[in-house]
Parts: sequence; structure tokens; C-alpha cells
Amino acid sequence: VSAALARCSSLEAALNMLMADDGGAATTPREPPAEPLLPPPDSAGAATSVCHLCDRAHAVSAMYTMDCEASHRFCIPDLVAHARRALEAPAPALPRCPAGDGCPHVMTEQELAQLLGMHAAEAPGEEGEAGDGEHKSEGAASQSDLLGRAERLWLQRAHMTAGDIRCPHCPDEGGFWFQPPTDAASVRVTCPRCSMQFCSGCRGAPHYGVACRDMPRYHRAWTEWLESGVHRYAHDISSDPGWRDAVMSFFERRPDVALEARTARQELRACLDEERTRAATCRACPACGWATEALDGTTTTCRNASCAAVFNAVNSARYTPIPPEELVPGEYVAQRPVWVQGQDHYIVPPGPDDAEGIRMQCDVCNSPIVGVRLRCIRCPAHSTCLACHLRGRSTHNHPGSLSPALYHVMMGAERGSDAT
Repeated sequence: VSAALARCSSLEAALNMLMADDGGAATTPREPPAEPLLPPPDSAGAATSVCHLCDRAHAVSAMYTMDCEASHRFCIPDLVAHARRALEAPAPALPRCPAGDGCPHVMTEQELAQLLGMHAAEAPGEEGEAGDGEHKSEGAASQSDLLGRAERLWLQRAHMTAGDIRCPHCPDEGGFWFQPPTDAASVRVTCPRCSMQFCSGCRGAPHYGVACRDMPRYHRAWTEWLESGVHRYAHDISSDPGWRDAVMSFFERRPDVALEARTARQELRACLDEERTRAATCRACPACGWATEALDGTTTTCRNASCAAVFNAVNSARYTPIPPEELVPGEYVAQRPVWVQGQDHYIVPPGPDDAEGIRMQCDVCNSPIVGVRLRCIRCPAHSTCLACHLRGRSTHNHPGSLSPALYHVMMGAERGSDAT
């Protein structure tokens, strides 16, 4: 054996030579063993694992294991950066498990505190975050700020799960939450603190007979009516002796109409801005499509009283506003005065038992409404005739709301549409 080793460069070659000298066949060198399923230990012998964020192997002791069913592991700096992005976003959200398999786990309060504590121990400094320049941008929130933001989101999640709603008018940083009355109408709730009224679905001003998602359509139609529609309409009926006084009053108050148009345009912009905010923060009810404020992982109840479906935000799609190109103008563009001036409006239409029916009256002059009818969407039941509108008599207040009147200009007879 010693002689064979002296002539060979390796133990394996020496053994092959000895077997050949004994008449045995030379053996083929063994194939190297297959790569292990888990990453090999590092130079110090510690177990390692691959981070699902950076795809690099790290010592398990330097990683954080989530409390999800799959126990996903991540390197601490990248997981902290992921949590920062979620909490510092324009629409903050609770961090979710960032594994690529769509893990639905939402980080708990204990997990975030442990993660930030481990990160502080690895990168000591001011509040435990110095030395993390690769993952912490200039002006980033401190760990205490992150925990504060997360605590507000966890509190918000608890309120949503309990069916509470948040007042959009109270100035509290986290909002004032309260349990709405069980018999309250979906379109209007009153904050017990500030007494302001708002829609429990979209949290905008109350609106009746119109779904939350359709409000931009009516805002645009009302704006276009004030900017151009009513001017064309007044011109078309100016030759009718019966309308001469009302039309003259309208032309005399054109500066006031221009101010109303500018206010309506501002309300339209605000409505579209609210829609964009809802697209970023709300989920669509799988049953009816209403926008419902919800957080990932939260079980919530649809704000539509006629639906009231219970769903989980993880399994529902984000709310999608109506595309701008579908915000069609009002009916007045196609309807001319001669076609609608004889139209009657009824609360109860004529029938076999009541040949005349019950006609709808103007809430300003108490005359029957014939032709154009303007129904205030902000009120449960308030309608105005065209003559009072042209004379500027249709302005009225909405107790508990700061929003101006918003009218649906109805050209045809929509019978029974406003019986309430």
C-alpha cells in the first residue's frame, strides 16, 4: 500500500492500482453526491435558508420567520424595507407576507415589534436604525413612527370587523368611529359627535335614489346643465309668452348662475378625487360592487343596506371607478323643449281605480310640475319646477351637510320614481 501511495497522487488512484494488481477490475470513480435540498451550512457550520425577497442564502439565526402557514423566511433588512413600503405608502396598508406564492398572511402587531427589535439589534444607532442606508431612504419614518402607523391600521381593522363606520368630518388623526343604528338608512347616518350627516357607503354627502358609484355621472350632468344646458334651454323657450317672465329673470341673474356653475365644477372635481382615493383604499363588494372601505385580511360588511354581504378583503377585487369616457352628459342634450313641455309627473300614475292619479307638485310654488323637473339628490324628496329654477327659487338648505344642492334634471316623466 505504501508503495502504491508513493506512485499515485491520490488515495483513490492507489486503491484502483492495487485492485488491478490483484487481478480485479479497476473501479469507476463514484459520481459526486447530489446537491442537498437545503442550502449547506455556512463556514461556521450554522444552518442557512434562502430569503424569498432577495433569493440569497442567509443564516437562519439572521432571518425572520413569519407566522404564516408556510413559515416563510426572509432576511431582516429586506423584510423591514417591505414593511416600510407598505406603511409609508400614500395609502398606508398593513404589511403582508411578501412570499411570491400569494400568501394571505397579514403581519401582526407582535411580528412587527419583533422584526423591528431584531433589526435594531443588528443595526444599532439612533432608534436602532443607523447603518441601514441601503434599505432606509432619507426622511424615512422611525421605528416608533412605523409602529404608531401600524397600530392605527390595526385599530381601523378592528373597527371594520365590528361593523363600525368612520366620520369623515371629525378631525381626529385616526378618525372617530361609531356603531351606526341598526335601523339607519344606508344613504344617511349622523355622527354622534359632530352631528354631520354623510353616506355610510361612500362617506360623502348623503344622496338618495342614486348609487354611490353613479354619483360622478350626476355631478357631471348637473355641471353641464349649469354651464350650458340651461342657457340653451332658456333661449329655446324664450319665444313662448308663458315663459317670458321666467326667462327674463334667468338672464338677469346670469352672474349668480355662473357662480353656481363654478361651485358645481368644484364639486365634480372633488367627487372624482374621492373616487380615485376609493380606488386606492376600498374593495368592491363581490355581491353588488359597492365600494367598501376595507383592509387586507379584514372581514367586513357591505355598506349597501339592500346587500349587507360579508366578505374578506383578500378575496375581493379593488374598487374600480367609472371610466371618464362613460360619464355621459345629461338628457337635456338630446331632449328639446317642445318634446317635454307637456310631460306630467306623478307620484301615483293614473290607473283603473284613479283616473287622474296623484300629480307631483313643486316644493317651492306648490304648482303641478309639467315638463322639466329638477329633483334634488341630496334630499329624500324635493323637486322643483323649471320656472322656479329659472327664477333662482330652488335654493334650499340641507341640515347636517355643507354640500350644495345637486339636482337631477329630469326631462321625461319618470313615473313613480320618487314616491318616497
